Amino acid sequence: MGKRLLLLAVAAVMLAGADGRMARAGTSACTVTAAGLHTRDQLLTARLSAGCPATGTAGGTLAFAQYPGIRGQSSFTLDYAQRTLTVHLPATLTITPAWTAHSVTPALEVSVTATPRRHVFGGGAVTITGGFTATNHAVVTWSQSVTATPNRVTIGSFHVHARFPAGRRMVIQVHQDRSFCATGRVCPFGEGVNTETYSFPPSYTSASITSGLSFATGKGTMLWGRELPVILLRDAATGRILGRSDLLAIVRVPT
Repeated sequence: MGKRLLLLAVAAVMLAGADGRMARAGTSACTVTAAGLHTRDQLLTARLSAGCPATGTAGGTLAFAQYPGIRGQSSFTLDYAQRTLTVHLPATLTITPAWTAHSVTPALEVSVTATPRRHVFGGGAVTITGGFTATNHAVVTWSQSVTATPNRVTIGSFHVHARFPAGRRMVIQVHQDRSFCATGRVCPFGEGVNTETYSFPPSYTSASITSGLSFATGKGTMLWGRELPVILLRDAATGRILGRSDLLAIVRVPT
């Protein structure tokens, strides 16, 4: 359990650091951070910097962001004495994926980060499966293998199969955000983000795709690999997201 909590904490820090929209900490007199949840209304435990008041409350507006380019705004209330942050997840955001929220003034900076609701932790070789039924009744399933040895960590290809009704052009997108850790290296390293897009004509009622893979090597020094993948089904004409899979996976080298 201790290792799992440590890996989850590392993942949350990496997710926050990867979001270029988050302002540099320490620019305000009081800095507040919190780990977000996956409900609309949330009462969060707030972590306050040394410059924050001991009593009273503060409020403002949080700017929310979620891949791919989804935005929203909502008010927040901070209770300094109770060290709690009350927020509302805007209707424009989906509940289960990762999201971030940020507000900054000269007096107060608030940052909230939520990892995806689905977490996969394992050691050695792990097969991950998932899928969803889209709003147009398309059915998407996928699988992936991730392996971790002292010499090499491989974040494998996604094998995606989709069945969808004919009549509209469909797009499958596989977005991958991955990084690695090894003894003697500054972790994470090898960070990379890429998105693969596959388009299918209106006459297609099924499709299968295989994404690229990534890996890192070390002479007996590898520790773990981490990924934050997103698989989307979109309507090609409108760009609307019809369904999605999101998860956080960390696979470590067995000890």
